[in-house]
Order: sequence, then C-alpha cells, then structure tokens
Amino acid sequence: MEKRTPILPLFIFFLILSLGVFFLSQHQLLLGQGLLGNALFPIESLLYQTSRLPFTLGTNPEMKRLQAENLQLKTQLVQMRKLQNDDKALRDQFETSSIPTHNLLPAQVIGLPSFVPGITKAEEMLVDKGTSDSVEKGQPVVYKDSLIGIVGKVSDHAAKITLITNKSFSLTAQTNETSAPGVVKGIGNGQMVLDNVVLSDTLHTGDTVITKGDTGEKNIPEGLIVGKIVAVEKNPAAIFQGANMQSLVSIEKLSEVFIITH
Repeated sequence: MEKRTPILPLFIFFLILSLGVFFLSQHQLLLGQGLLGNALFPIESLLYQTSRLPFTLGTNPEMKRLQAENLQLKTQLVQMRKLQNDDKALRDQFETSSIPTHNLLPAQVIGLPSFVPGITKAEEMLVDKGTSDSVEKGQPVVYKDSLIGIVGKVSDHAAKITLITNKSFSLTAQTNETSAPGVVKGIGNGQMVLDNVVLSDTLHTGDTVITKGDTGEKNIPEGLIVGKIVAVEKNPAAIFQGANMQSLVSIEKLSEVFIITH
C-alpha cells in the first residue's frame, strides 16, 4: 500500500508561507512599485509556487507525472520562443541602429507598472539591468533608432525607465523635414506633445520628430526618433505653436530594450 503523505502539518506550513506572501505584497515589499520589489521577485515566485504544493499532494502519481511532463514541454516551448524573439530583437537592433553597438546594453523588460491592457498606458518600465551592469540614472533607452525613455531609479540588478510619454519627461527636439526646434513633453496616458515651436517655423502632420542631442543629465544622442506629428495646433494670436505626437514603437509589446551606456 502506498504510504500517504501527512497533509495537515504540511498544509499548516504552506499556509503560513502563503500568509507571508500576502503580508509582504500588501506592504509593497515584493510587489511594490519600488526597485526592491524586482530584487525580491524570485523569492516571491518561489514562495508562491511552494504555497501551491498542498493542493497537489496526495493526487494520483501517474497523473502527477503526466502533469509534470506537460508542464516541462510547455516551459521548453516558451523558452524556445523567448530565445527566438530575443535573437531577432538583437539582430534587428544591431542591423538598423546607428548607435555604436559597444555602447548598447540589452535589457529584458520585467514589468510595466500601472499598465492595464485596454484601460491605461505604460508610463514606466522595469528592466533586469542595474548598477552591476554599469547602468546609471539618466542613460537613454532605445529600441532600434527610437528613443523609449531614460533610466530613472536604479538598484544593483534592476532599473526603472521613465518613458517618453510620462508627465515628468521632456527634452529638446526638432522636426526632421523642417528642422523646427521645440520641446517634447509627455502628457501621460501614452501621449506626448511638441511644444514651444515659434509661429514662423513650419510643422507638418506626419513629420518625424528627432532628438537634438541633449548634453545635460540625459546625454541623449542626436538623431534618435522620438515620434511623429499626428496633429498641428497653431493659433495666430499665440506666441508659440505645438503639435500632438505619437511614438512609432508599441511600448507594451516590447520584451527587450537597449540602454545606451556611453
């Protein structure tokens, strides 16, 4: 006769683990928006998986074996697809980017705080590179030749990226066709504007907006694509004109980005 696993003591143990996960997440130590949450993410994942074990104990051994094999196959397929996507992203980046490849640090996207599909847009991005990888606050983050944002907060093994549509983001830029200078400002919800353009300059719908080369804290190279103009707002009685902009990159679909480490 198969020896039965004592359920009650194990159940109590794993229940305590589950309550620990809940407590830590409620206090934003594991799932909080700070960088500490990313550093502790592997611990959270381990505790979560471990806390589920009581629900699988005592089941049919053959069923458990089949479930384990099925899970392993699915995991291998996911890992294979991820490797294919990462390899393609690297090839695309190095084939299309004008940035010296030795200055580019690949970083995996590990989170989009506050992003809810169909409801809210991403304003920040978490990546798996930090100070141990020579990542510093203010470094630009790109995908191909498009600017994604700049590094904000940094820990040893993770960084929070402020995206170009974030309300706290701004930088000097110019249009590609007419070289009209202005200031790109994020206005939230995935949107941004080109502001402070003098009335005598010409703005065209569909024109690309590129960086001028910021020598301040951001140290952003010249010629990176910020987005395109989708609507021009010009009032003859105003001092300046402006335009609504749209990024050329679907931020929420990115699995890998590149940090310019200089």
